[in-house]
Order: sequence, then C-alpha cells, then structure tokens
Amino acid sequence: QPAAAAVRVIDLEPQDDRWRSPYTGWTRAHHEAVFGRLLLGFVDHRSPDGARTRYAGGEQLPAAMEGAVRMLPALEAWLACACNPERVRVDGREIDVAALARDIVVNGTDPRSRDYWHPIGKGWDQRKVEAAMVASILVHARERVWDRLDAFEQIRVMNWLRPSDEP
Repeated sequence: QPAAAAVRVIDLEPQDDRWRSPYTGWTRAHHEAVFGRLLLGFVDHRSPDGARTRYAGGEQLPAAMEGAVRMLPALEAWLACACNPERVRVDGREIDVAALARDIVVNGTDPRSRDYWHPIGKGWDQRKVEAAMVASILVHARERVWDRLDAFEQIRVMNWLRPSDEP
C-alpha cells in the first residue's frame, strides 16, 4: 500500500522506553502523541473553512488567523517527512493532515473565503509574522501542499505573501 494511502494510528499514552531513551523514556511515539493532541485541539476549534480558529477570546483577527497559522509548523514537520502518511488516526478520529494544511493556506489567502486574512499591510503588520509560517510550509512540504494547489490558488497565495517582502 502506498505511504500516502496509509493511516498512522497515534497512541496518546505511549509507554516509556528507558532502554532506548534512558533519560526521559520518550520515543518517537511520545512526540507523535504531542502532535496528536495538537491536532485534536486544532480540529475541535477550527472554523468551518479551516483557516481561522474559534478559541474563547480569540475569535477575531488577528488572533483567529494566528490560531490556524501557528498550527502550520507542526503540520509542516509531519508532512515534510515522506516517512509519515498524510492521514492519522487519533483517539478514534481520522484526520487528513495535508488537507488541514491546504485549507489553512488556500482559504486564508482567498478574498472570497469567509476565513480570508485580508491583505498584508504596509509597515508593521501581524500578517507579516504569519506569512513566514505560510511560506515555510510551502517550501518544506512542497510536494504535499504547494504542488497540489492549482495555478490560480498558487497565484493567490503568492499575491497574498508578496507584501511581506517589504520590511
């Protein structure tokens, strides 16, 4: 079965392994458990279009945008390694990691989306900070995110990112 079609089951309470990791007992399974908990929290609090979050007290921009964009480094770390499948099962729930990343990037940068983050402004703009995380996932998980966007989506993303070049 191809890796992309596989599903990794993430155990949220892995056993310590003091033989392989004598100081902490932590193995890859423990790091996957942290990732799994982050995924569950994000999925439970993301907007219907997926490019904003609805955490209590942070429902408005820029906090709602930050809640989604700040998930990108974790998604990027998972998707950047071809050894990881795109789908995981956590606490009985199957989650498509690549689709989550795509929803954040595409819907956040699309002016027609309810989740649109609005243009990056001149001077200091919080969106410039977030743009770095958007660009990073597009580079490091290119095959699973950027390469799957159609030409119009790629142009929209680049148009949204372009003003972040200005200091």
